[in-house]
Amino acid sequence: MSETGDRITCPKCKANNFPSSAVCWQCGEPLPRQQAASPTPPGAQPGPPTPNWPEDQRAAPPRRDNTQTLIILGFVCAVLGFCCCPVFAIVGIILGVVVQQRGNVTGTWLIIVSSLVLVASVAWILLNVGKYLQMMQKGQFPWMPPGGQNPYVPHVPPQ
Repeated sequence: MSETGDRITCPKCKANNFPSSAVCWQCGEPLPRQQAASPTPPGAQPGPPTPNWPEDQRAAPPRRDNTQTLIILGFVCAVLGFCCCPVFAIVGIILGVVVQQRGNVTGTWLIIVSSLVLVASVAWILLNVGKYLQMMQKGQFPWMPPGGQNPYVPHVPPQ
């Protein structure tokens, strides 16, 4: 085992690793243990002891639980689905399923709220599209004043 400064070189791929690493960061090969360091010279202060963690904790950092973040994001998506675009409500439903699979009952409420928002926003869109289609069939357009001429098209009187 060769060292470069305070690094350990992997015997397989020659990548530099930290001395506390159990496996190589590049190829995953288990690294050989460091040789015991020479005893502390007389009069010198020894450094702090190295923690003796199990091997499985050295390989991966601890996983953070971000369920609360997903819940907040899901409800924000439900509100956005009602205000602007029903696609956000679909994202809220998906986040609710993820939260529910993690064992949190708030996920069920998120699914219910996002589903209701999706149904309400799609119904609102369909009702308004139908209203606009009926107006256009009658020759009325939403941007025209009632019974008036289209202000965006110049009016040429008939000759």
